[in-house]
Amino acid sequence: MQLFEQKGCNGCHKLNGKGGQLGPALDNEGFKTKHQFVRASLQGSQTNWNWFAEHFRDPAGIVAGSLMPMPALSQPQVEALTVFMLSLRQRDLPAEYLAPDKIDEQYARLHPPAPDGAALAACHDTGLHSRWDKKFARFVPGVRNAAFIRTEDDECLAENIREGRPGTRMPGWGPKAGGLSEAEVTALVAYLRTSAPALALPAAPPRGEANRGAALFAQECAGCHGMDGKGLIAPALANPVFQQTASDAFISQTIRAGRENTPMPAFGRAGVTESQIGDLLAYIRKWQPPIKQARSHP
Repeated sequence: MQLFEQKGCNGCHKLNGKGGQLGPALDNEGFKTKHQFVRASLQGSQTNWNWFAEHFRDPAGIVAGSLMPMPALSQPQVEALTVFMLSLRQRDLPAEYLAPDKIDEQYARLHPPAPDGAALAACHDTGLHSRWDKKFARFVPGVRNAAFIRTEDDECLAENIREGRPGTRMPGWGPKAGGLSEAEVTALVAYLRTSAPALALPAAPPRGEANRGAALFAQECAGCHGMDGKGLIAPALANPVFQQTASDAFISQTIRAGRENTPMPAFGRAGVTESQIGDLLAYIRKWQPPIKQARSHP
């Protein structure tokens, strides 16, 4: 269980109602029978034990096309995770049927300790640097990068955690999606905030000419963010959650100052003028979803 949390497995897999949706939920993984596993590439013993062990060593080697990255695990870690998977069997049993240690486990699950923001951020490692994900051929954002954290307020961070980034590997982690409580979202924001306080942002330049911005975007930005803003190796700027939560000042300052320890350069120091930042801002805002009008009732 500790390895499952430390390796960030719940970033893709839901367990006990909490986790991502990229991979299957694992609540009753230990109940699966042999015919429920893809065994065409499994060598040696055809037991469920061997399937899990080999899958942890090389996921795509066992399940062709698997999106699961190959984890760096020692043999004892492979065995520990295999035991954990086989133990995942949810049964509704009367308390008198349970051993004392199982009663303690159930009580601990129903009465969790204060949330640990650092543990909740396992997918991003320390979050201080962006890192290259070989499996998905794109950068995982440095969510505790000081240049980013200084430009975001707490509510914006919380909303991105709750809603995620649709169309990316970042799922929504709100109570109805990834299963985080508001207390856990707050703890995660507090952990992110430990790298830098929020600062007042310079005012954004007026939005300029989108056509001029498109030409500059194609030259300087599209190689990473995609000309359609859907992201190639860098975050998607056309993402609706980003567009709804990022202010003009935030976008402008990111263009102007960049993000240290990430591939995002400081274009303000490379000769891009405030007028050109305004043009880029106008082009980026073309992806902003329309504001929904509240329905009137007779």
